[in-house]
Amino acid sequence: MPLELQPFALASTLERLPGAALRDAPPTADGGVLADLPVALDDPAAVAARLDATPGVVDHGLFAPDVVRELLVAHGDRVEHRRR
Repeated sequence: MPLELQPFALASTLERLPGAALRDAPPTADGGVLADLPVALDDPAAVAARLDATPGVVDHGLFAPDVVRELLVAHGDRVEHRRR
């Protein structure tokens, strides 16, 4: 799961996210630090809520099912649209 983290108190945030690994990447446009977190997605809404409540997490790459109406999936030179 991709994450954007605040650089302030980064060590404390990483302690709350076991297994998170910082990316070797430049900061985001807002100065955030990018990381990846291996996580099981048995309950996406619970994972999103946990990440949203974690101090220092700016954003994550998970969109809970109740907020997603359309999914775009790239297949080479074409894009598949999946709608609910």
